[in-house]
Amino acid sequence: MATTRKKDAPATRQRRNGHTASSSKSSSASGGSAEVFFEALAESAEALFTAGRASNARAHRLSQAAISDIQLAQRDAIHIARTWAESPLDLLGWYTAIVETAVGAQSRVAERARNLWEELAQAREETQQAFQRSAQANWRAGRAAFGLVGEAFTARR
Repeated sequence: MATTRKKDAPATRQRRNGHTASSSKSSSASGGSAEVFFEALAESAEALFTAGRASNARAHRLSQAAISDIQLAQRDAIHIARTWAESPLDLLGWYTAIVETAVGAQSRVAERARNLWEELAQAREETQQAFQRSAQANWRAGRAAFGLVGEAFTARR
């Protein structure tokens, strides 16, 4: 039983490092656990950078929509002021302009709320995926770090 453990121990150690028994010779020539470790760290960082870029793009889209809405509100206010200035005693015309502007503003607010809800849902999904990718990569990096320690002690013998 003790001899079986000694034979299985290197294969188990190689699987823990992220390699199979058949790929250990080719991977140890190219850096072995060190290569897996640094690739996993790079993948983890890339997952977080990708999420950051997506967040930045989302913020840009939302701010552009807000600027557009502000411009429309400004135009609506000028339209109401112009309507009043052209005929201050035409209460029906002034009231009609105010109602039309309010209806337009309400529809824009509803559309913006819907867009915001969709963006938040997308942000949640992207963030979850990024953290999953990062956690998986960090897990591989941790396993590779243990492999590096094992390789260091094996090399000293």
